[in-house]
Amino acid sequence: MICRALVFAVIAAVLGVSSPGHASSSHLAEELPAAFSDPRFSPFAYREHIESVAPLRRVDTTGKTTTTRLAGAVVKFRALPGLTAEWLQRLINEHRAMMASMPDSGQAMAFCPLALSGVSAWVSPARDGFVVNLQTNDKDTAREVLRRARALVER
Repeated sequence: MICRALVFAVIAAVLGVSSPGHASSSHLAEELPAAFSDPRFSPFAYREHIESVAPLRRVDTTGKTTTTRLAGAVVKFRALPGLTAEWLQRLINEHRAMMASMPDSGQAMAFCPLALSGVSAWVSPARDGFVVNLQTNDKDTAREVLRRARALVER
């Protein structure tokens, strides 16, 4: 067992990476852009990392009737070295908690789709980046989520 740990340590040193089980989240945070390491900043603040935005549609079926409605937005982020779906989800959760604890943050974050009440966000890995699904049950909020998300890539 000690031999295996030593082999991992030597390989990690040669490759310049952390050995398994020794990754430091603070070290990772130092390597990522501020938008992905500090919950005071919205992950949507740095638009150059956003690749595309699309409507998020929800299909509801009641009996024989099927309706499709706007539920929010799908935002695709480019891959960055050191960024994982889990890290991005954690950052989004922390950013939302920070905004909820600061009543005046909504005005400062008027561009951020996460600043809207009733919006849930979940991250999933994509082939060459990450997809953030922003969803709400309110149709007016869904339109505003999509408007804000589109504004991020139009500028």
